[in-house]
Amino acid sequence: MKNIIRNSMIMLITTTFLVMSSIIHTSTASAGIIMKFSDVNKQDAAYSSILFITSNDYMNVYKDAKFKPKQAVTKADAAKFVGKASGIDIAKVSTTNSYEDISKKTANYSYIIALTAIDAFTNSSKFYPDKAITKQEAAKLFVNALNLPMKTGKEFTDVSVKNAYSDYISTAASYNILKSTSSKKFQPTKKMNRDDFAVALKKAIDAKEAIDETLLEEYDGDQESPDSDLDENVNVEE
Repeated sequence: MKNIIRNSMIMLITTTFLVMSSIIHTSTASAGIIMKFSDVNKQDAAYSSILFITSNDYMNVYKDAKFKPKQAVTKADAAKFVGKASGIDIAKVSTTNSYEDISKKTANYSYIIALTAIDAFTNSSKFYPDKAITKQEAAKLFVNALNLPMKTGKEFTDVSVKNAYSDYISTAASYNILKSTSSKKFQPTKKMNRDDFAVALKKAIDAKEAIDETLLEEYDGDQESPDSDLDENVNVEE
């Protein structure tokens, strides 16, 4: 009886990890879409990331197969892109809105509110939905939306310890999600365009998947420990 319960628990936890992984990282092949862009080609450094992100419908493609790689990413669009990639449930979004400059008519409203609720966006009086997202804002968005463990310690000369985003910048840089311009500078207030955002989002998804796989391997290793084997040999009276 004990073995049956134990095996059922292992199967349940393993299934849960697999479902979470499939939400975060659906393969391009399973999407069944082959994208061809009129303004991005295979020689572009961001091509594979753009292909993955658009094939999985995390980011949009415009008319005439244009990706518009150098167009700035607004905060409202960033909310939708990361919200879709993280699989956040917008159906249960609270109706509470503390922003003065957005309403239910605002594009991607549900994603904005849902991500603010988990502190992926800084809750303040205004959201500025049409403003281009900066690298430091994107760092917090990626880390909190995908629930990445914090990694502090990476420092940049242009990021003060008093910067509210400093820990998120350090974490995003540690996972190689957002690159610095050099070993010393991060350019935290630099605006992000669509090709840079696609690359960063793909790296954030990869980081999340690697963490989930490690957790699953550690759990499997614990179940195969000598103590677990010993438990299996214990006779339990029913």
